Amino acid sequence: DVPRDPPTQEDPPTHDDPSTPDDPSSDPGSPPSLGVGCPSGVICVDTLPFTFEGSTVGGADLFDAYSCAPTKNEAGPERIFRVSLSEPGRLSVSLAAELEVGAVDVDVHVLSALDPNSCLARNDSAVVADVAAGFAWDVLDSFTRSDGTDGQGPFSVQISFTPVSAENALTLAGVAPDVASLALTAYAN
Repeated sequence: DVPRDPPTQEDPPTHDDPSTPDDPSSDPGSPPSLGVGCPSGVICVDTLPFTFEGSTVGGADLFDAYSCAPTKNEAGPERIFRVSLSEPGRLSVSLAAELEVGAVDVDVHVLSALDPNSCLARNDSAVVADVAAGFAWDVLDSFTRSDGTDGQGPFSVQISFTPVSAENALTLAGVAPDVASLALTAYAN
């Protein structure tokens, strides 16, 4: 499937832009855009860890599939989060399992750009992805079943980040923390 036109990163509307309403109640189904330079309909995250409760009901409907799981039908509505990162590291995104009841089926995607072909990780409830400094995009998308019904509904998401320091770089590569610490001590001497 070809994605619909997503918001662009080149010239995002801001709260100073008269074409973007400052009052989030003007679109009751959409969460507010937070922060200057935050694209309309996107929740911009500048401080981590971050927790947010919302719903994919009434969300954007930009992406139907992602490069990291092209056979999964994600044609339902989604909520998009832009995460600002000052350094590279490991981004963790998880959904509260207790909200996935009945027909609700919200999935987690981490993208390196606001493009379904830039998918770094996807899972039903939690992902971990190595990300570069700049922006990472977390898309909570409603899975669509074979009968055409989608799993839109409530979610509670937690986003956290572990920066890649020298020691973290070694442990992220699978080196035991005590060995990583000793290696860096030996290297510094």
